[in-house]
Amino acid sequence: MNDLLPVGSIVELSNKKRYMIIGYNPDKPNEKNSHDYVACLPKLGLIREMANSHLNIDYFYINKKDIEKVLFIGYNDIQFDNFDYCLFVINTNLNIAKSKNKNLSKEEITEIYLNSLQKIKGGEIK
Repeated sequence: MNDLLPVGSIVELSNKKRYMIIGYNPDKPNEKNSHDYVACLPKLGLIREMANSHLNIDYFYINKKDIEKVLFIGYNDIQFDNFDYCLFVINTNLNIAKSKNKNLSKEEITEIYLNSLQKIKGGEIK
């Protein structure tokens, strides 16, 4: 559907750095470009949270196009497949709206998310 990698997947980028996927479509502060994934270092996880932010370890924002190899695929079940489908529908609707109006407000984006999910839930989109 979306070629989405599950949380926990380990990827290697073209610069040979490895990351573990921990989330999707993050909003990077002060940046208008979107990203496909938010990731962390695979052997350390989210130690920034445990260390009360004293360490200079940050999240990493990556895109599918930057992934050279998938080293490990995270847990995948029917819930993930359903989530992948929902994200596919939402992204399709966002892309349609962006093609009509390049600068969408947060309110417009939220409305697209909610309308997409409502149509999926109501069975209009299969």
